[in-house]
Amino acid sequence: MRKEITFLLATVLLGLTNAFHFYLKNGMQECFPQESPKDYVIRGKYELDEWNEAESRLIEDQMLYAQVTVDDLISNTRIMNHIGTHRGRFSYTVVNAGRHNVCFFVKTTNPNFNPNSKIRVTIDMALKEEDEASQAKNKLSILGQTIKSLNNKLSNIREEQKYQIDREHEFNSTNNAINNRIVFWAIVQFSIIGIVCYWQLRHLRRFFEAKKLV
Repeated sequence: MRKEITFLLATVLLGLTNAFHFYLKNGMQECFPQESPKDYVIRGKYELDEWNEAESRLIEDQMLYAQVTVDDLISNTRIMNHIGTHRGRFSYTVVNAGRHNVCFFVKTTNPNFNPNSKIRVTIDMALKEEDEASQAKNKLSILGQTIKSLNNKLSNIREEQKYQIDREHEFNSTNNAINNRIVFWAIVQFSIIGIVCYWQLRHLRRFFEAKKLV
């Protein structure tokens, strides 16, 4: 049984088949080795159904559930522990190239489950490079950096505009101050000239009156 599952899993990951299935008793677990290259993402989906041996037919039991675990035999660490309903999906990333142990534990909480029945486990798995899986993330990261760069440029443009506006206001203030001073001194000069002219005319008039020329 395990050799057949191992062969089927290998052909699935090599793309020779799309899915395979096997049968387990209620509350039983089946484990099989899997050879995987480094930096690959394994994605899979599974379906659990009751197989009635007497009637030779599948019965959908929504009270079935599965626990899928993956252990890295190189580092002796568990890299995935998935618990799901009778229909589910799972995925994990291969960190170390080599053999991994994939286990399926199935059980039902249905009190009317026939003890003579088996649970059919149907698995559909696919293997993809992590670079392909993370390509979208890289694109989003590049897009985020581009947006950040554009925001920085926009911020610099706004600061430059603010600086130019401040300089324009300062220039206008200085220009108005200079114009006001020019007008002020022009008035002062005209006033002085007027006073001097009035004083000279008055002085000449007195001079002429004293000489009896007028």
